[in-house]
Amino acid sequence: MNSSQNKVSWRNARKGAAALSAITLALGSLSIFAPSDFAPEATAAELSGGIRDKSGAVEKDAQKASDLPAGSCTVSESAPEGSQAGFSWNTSEPSGSSPDKKAWGLSVAFDNSKDRTFADWSFTNSGLMGGYLDEAQIPAMNAGQTLVDKKVTHKADEALVIDGFRQQRNLNLNAKLTDAKVKQFAEATAANPVRYAWQGNYKTDRTSSPFATQGGQRSLCGRREPVAEREHRM
Repeated sequence: MNSSQNKVSWRNARKGAAALSAITLALGSLSIFAPSDFAPEATAAELSGGIRDKSGAVEKDAQKASDLPAGSCTVSESAPEGSQAGFSWNTSEPSGSSPDKKAWGLSVAFDNSKDRTFADWSFTNSGLMGGYLDEAQIPAMNAGQTLVDKKVTHKADEALVIDGFRQQRNLNLNAKLTDAKVKQFAEATAANPVRYAWQGNYKTDRTSSPFATQGGQRSLCGRREPVAEREHRM
C-alpha cells in the first residue's frame, strides 16, 4: 500500500514539475516579444512615405528613415553636382572648352521635398592653389543672377572666405542661419527651392584640378534638423 501511494505521489510530482516548466517556458517566450524589443527594428526600418502639411496624406517613396540621420553630413565627396534629401549643390569650374577659363562658382539649394528641414550647412576646401587663387572674401550673388543654368532666388548673408599662407589656400563658407531662414527652407519646394550662389575668378586661366570648388580636400555638408525641433517650428 505504501509502495503504491509513493508511486502516485511521484507521478503527481513529475506532472507538477512538467506543468511548471511549461509555464516558465511560455513566459520566457513571451518576453522575446516585449514591445521594447520591437523598437530598434521599427527605428531602423525604412519608411515608405512622408506626411505633407499635417494632412495625414502619405506620399510613397518620399522619405526613408535611414536617408539622412539628424545632424549628419549630406555629402563629403567630389561629385561636381548632386542632390540628397532636399539639399542640392552645383559647382562650376573651367575646362579646355570653356569661353571663360578663370570663372568658377558654387551654388547650394534647399527644399522640403523629402520632408527634410536643414538646420546647418557648410562648404570647405583646401589645397596648394596660391599660384592662381588669391585670398579674398567673396560675397554671395544677388537674387535673379544666374550661375550656369541655376538662378539665384535669395542673396545669402554669408561670404565665402579664402585665406592661407604661401601656396596654401583654405576656402570656408559657414551658414549663419536664423529661425526665419530655416522656416524658409521648410516651406520651399523642389520646383521653387531656396538657392544661394557664389562666383569668383582665378588670377590666370585654370583648366585642371585642384579647383576652388572641386578636388583638393573639399567637403560640402548639410545637417538635418532634429524631428522634435522641426515639429516645434511647424
